[in-house]
Parts: sequence; structure tokens; C-alpha cells
Amino acid sequence: PILLTIWLGSYVERFAEKYSPKSLKIILVPTVTLLVVVPVMLIAVGPLGGIIGNGLSGGIDLLFKHAGILAGLLIGGFMSPLIITGMHYALLPIMINNITLNGFDFILPMMFVANMAQAGAAFGVFLRSKNKTFKSLAMSTSITALMGITEPAMYGVNMRLKKPFLAALIGAAAGGVFMSIFKVKSYVISGSAGLPGLPTFIGPTFVYSIIGLVIGFVVATIMTLVLGFKDVPVKEDTKADKPEDKKDTATLQNEVVQSPLEGQLKPLNQVNDATFSNEIMGKGTAIVPTVGRVVAPFNGKVETIFHTKHAIGLKSDQGTELLIHVGIDTVKLDGKYFTSHVQSGDLVQAGDVLVEFDIKGIQQEGYDVTTPVIVTNTNDYAQVDAKTDGTITVKETLLTVSVEEKEEGIQHEQVRKNIS
Repeated sequence: PILLTIWLGSYVERFAEKYSPKSLKIILVPTVTLLVVVPVMLIAVGPLGGIIGNGLSGGIDLLFKHAGILAGLLIGGFMSPLIITGMHYALLPIMINNITLNGFDFILPMMFVANMAQAGAAFGVFLRSKNKTFKSLAMSTSITALMGITEPAMYGVNMRLKKPFLAALIGAAAGGVFMSIFKVKSYVISGSAGLPGLPTFIGPTFVYSIIGLVIGFVVATIMTLVLGFKDVPVKEDTKADKPEDKKDTATLQNEVVQSPLEGQLKPLNQVNDATFSNEIMGKGTAIVPTVGRVVAPFNGKVETIFHTKHAIGLKSDQGTELLIHVGIDTVKLDGKYFTSHVQSGDLVQAGDVLVEFDIKGIQQEGYDVTTPVIVTNTNDYAQVDAKTDGTITVKETLLTVSVEEKEEGIQHEQVRKNIS
């Protein structure tokens, strides 16, 4: 129901976005979306999800009663997609009913083998990947999947790489077939579909349950190695085994960065965007421009300019990497009101015009023109100082970056460590 509701909501939101007055979009769009979608969810989508779930559970029950091996193949192989959509919860009443009436259940073993297969696929990624960081992630998520927590392995590794997820489905199907042949049973509803939940199988078919789980794990591992996958690339500056590939911070220098804009300064934590206000991209400041022109704040190179022209990344000759992001959410304008005078790769001198933009036009569309100016390689410096108050013009000092920390900065850091 949640998936269907969000899908429906995406269309309602687009409709509201299109027909709402620009000055009222921030209020009308979410309000209209909720007013339409919530009643539809409660009246139609929710019950529809229940109907689909009941039909699914009934079909699976029939499979186990009449299809034999085919039931293990289909239910084992497709259990992970059911878990992704949350439809596996519709199977719980059947499992409880089976144990109540018969004293055992055939469905829960399929959940176990699906989890073991996800663990096996992640283990296959661990064996094959050349990225040390990702190898570590694959191994740790494989272990958690063995314990019954499959989300990290399924979403963080297998689905991300696609083919390992397919390998997991194949492994689960193979283990499901074996379990259906030997009629593996569970005798209680376990709180964990992983190794801690193995006592749920204790009974005449216990040995076969262990073999089936091993088959799911091993087949998924082998299929991951056979099918292969496009590995997560290793960033050159993170290769721990090659010191020469590490970023040479010794080449960085103290630098004064001029203002690229003319306007009113404001602290970064007052910017209406958490990515900037929480300094996720780095330290810096923000400017509310009074002139729609961005100029180069130093001698350097244009690393990238977005096709929407609202943001530009620069790198100075001394190594400072700077992001100038004109406005908040202005990417949605798709370049309207912006004119670029440079391209990625261009060399620039301090004062060169980079981008021009129409302040009034952007504001009439309902967007905030506050422009964050961020040192994106903040971690390469001991200290980043920024002006955050008053007015500023181009060529005035806006930021200073320091390789060596000032004495008061060192004392401040020591106080912070003591508090920690």
C-alpha cells in the first residue's frame, strides 16, 4: 500500500506543482497532495493492498498443497522480492494456521533459505570485489544476513550491484527445491529467520533444513562469482595500499578567497537547505546577491558547471576547491534565468565573469536566491574562516583557508577533545 500510495502521490504532486500560483507553491503543493492522497490511501489503496495480500497468501497455500517441488522453486526464488514489498506479512496468518492445525509449517523454511541466499550473494561479492572498503561492507552485511537481518546485504550490496541479487534468487530457489523434496518443516514461528532461529526446525527434518540452508548460501555465492558484476570503483585518493595515490595535502597552501558575488552575508546555518546548513558539503558562508553576476574568486580552473548553470565548481591554483550554488532548489529551473560564460575545464583569472542570472525572475518563480559558497575540500585544511555578517562586494576577502591551525584554533580543538 505504501508503494502504491507514493506512486499515486507523485502524479498528484506534479499536478499541484503545475497549477499552483508560484508565490503559494510552498504551501499549496504539499497541502493539496495530502488532501487528495490520504483519503484515497485509506479508502482504496490500503484495502486493495489487503486484497492482493490475501490472494497471494491463498495462492501460495495452494502451491504447497498441490505443486510439490514447484512450490519450493517459486516460493524460495521469489521470497526476497516479497520481503522487499512487505507482502510476506500476508503469509503470517497461513503459517500460524498451519502450526495450529498441523503442528508444523512449510513456508517459514523458505524465508530462512532466502535470507541465507542473500548472505551467500554478499559473500560472493566479498570474494570477487577489488574495492577494499566495499569488500568489508559485503562481508559484514553477509554476517548480519546470516543472523536474519538481510536489509544491509540486500539493499546495500546485492541490489546495488544487480547481478548478485539475481544470484541470491537462484540460490534461494535451489535451497527451496531441496527443502520441498524432503518436506522440511518448522515447528514454531521464529523471531529471527537466521542462524539464531535454527531451533525452530528441531524435529525429524532438522538435518535436511541445515543442508537446504547451506545449499542456498553456497549456490548464491557460486552464482555471484559466475554471473559477475560491475565492481564499485576504487577512488584514487582512498587506496590505502598505494601511498603515492593519496592526496598530497603538503601541496596545499594558505589562501585568501575573494567574494564571487556582491550582496548581503548570512551564516551558513541560516540557509534553508540542510545539506548546506549542516555543513555536509563543507564549511563556508552564504550571500544574498544584489547583483546577478558570479565572478571568479581566485586564479584557477572550472572543474564543473552544472548543465542547469545554477552551480559551479572551481579549483584554485593553490588547491582550494569551491562550490558556488546560486539559490536554493534552483536546479528545478533547468537553466532558466541563467547565462554561463565558461565551460568545464576553462582556466579563469580572479574577477572573470562566470555566470549571470536574473534575480527578479528567479524570485518571481518562488525560489530563494541565497547563494552558499562552500569549501568542498574542507577536510584538507586545518582551519576555514568565513565572513558571515554585513555586506560584501566582489574582490573583497570572503574566506581564508589555513593548512596550519592557529593557536586559538588548537586550544579550541583541545577543549573540544577534553569535553568529548
